[in-house]
Amino acid sequence: YLFIHRYLKPVQLMKNRIESLEAGDLKSKIDIIGEDELADLSNSMNQLIDDINTLLENKNQLLLEVSHELRSPLARMRLLVEMLPEHNNLIKLKEEVSFLESIIENLLLSDRLSLPYSKLDLNKFRTDEIVRKVIEMFPTNRKNININNSIPDEEIFVDETKFNLALRNLLDNAFKYSLPNANVELSISKKDDVEFQVKDLGRGISDKNIKKITEPFYQTDQTSSAKGFGLGLTICKKIIESHKGR
Repeated sequence: YLFIHRYLKPVQLMKNRIESLEAGDLKSKIDIIGEDELADLSNSMNQLIDDINTLLENKNQLLLEVSHELRSPLARMRLLVEMLPEHNNLIKLKEEVSFLESIIENLLLSDRLSLPYSKLDLNKFRTDEIVRKVIEMFPTNRKNININNSIPDEEIFVDETKFNLALRNLLDNAFKYSLPNANVELSISKKDDVEFQVKDLGRGISDKNIKKITEPFYQTDQTSSAKGFGLGLTICKKIIESHKGR
């Protein structure tokens, strides 16, 4: 029994380390016991985790540098646009700058939410407060958003930045694939859980494509001509799942 226990201990250590790795622990290592094949395997696993850490650190550094390089000229563009005199294309210019900013934000957030140890800054917010802040993100389409909030005083625990981004992406997606000046409905209700629902009058999505629309960069044949990279619904899915929603 003692021999079997001693022989299986490295296996148990590797099992525990894999479970920790799945939970997002990339720092701890497996204790090396002995000099046999299991010790070699443990050492190889430690080296593999070190390599993963190095790759993640390099990737994060690259994202930070790319983000800075892209945000700086965009900030200057926004400042210059704000200084322009009023004219017919001014709103369109502001929307284009906002669109570029949202692409960068979505790309960076999509990467962060892919990590199993992504953290949420959860706080309590009223549903009417959330709706008000999201609607303010649509200065030109605000009048086309019909709000049906049956629980305005209901409080929910969410990461405000991420949750508002998910709602914004849903509304933006609804406008993007609807007819010009079409109305979009945002409904908030409660059965067992609080439910946010966005409805539009677009062309709809075929059964063949409905399961793929949350895949990164996926666009259907119907929507491939629309402006964007197919990340909006991917972000929504990751944010909602990180909040234990569906």
